[in-house]
Amino acid sequence: MLFHGIFSDAPCTELVKDNKYQARVLTRDANNARAQKLASLPGVELVQGSFANEETLRKGFRGCDGAVSPFRAFQMLRNLDFWDQGICQCG
Repeated sequence: MLFHGIFSDAPCTELVKDNKYQARVLTRDANNARAQKLASLPGVELVQGSFANEETLRKGFRGCDGAVSPFRAFQMLRNLDFWDQGICQCG
């Protein structure tokens, strides 16, 4: 699961708490306190970059089954045809 945005902390924490799932967190600054707090959780990987960068999104989504992200980011993903290209399995 790829997480992005201010509302991602709680669902990401909940998803990985029992070590059954892994998560990626897309962050502009992997060194900030919020990102580091999530990175300290087992099964969480940080991807530094912006949802506005197609290469970053491709790296972040590779192997993911879904995403939690603000609406604006999903509009960007739809414009890039991530679903049609099989990069992301959510819709």
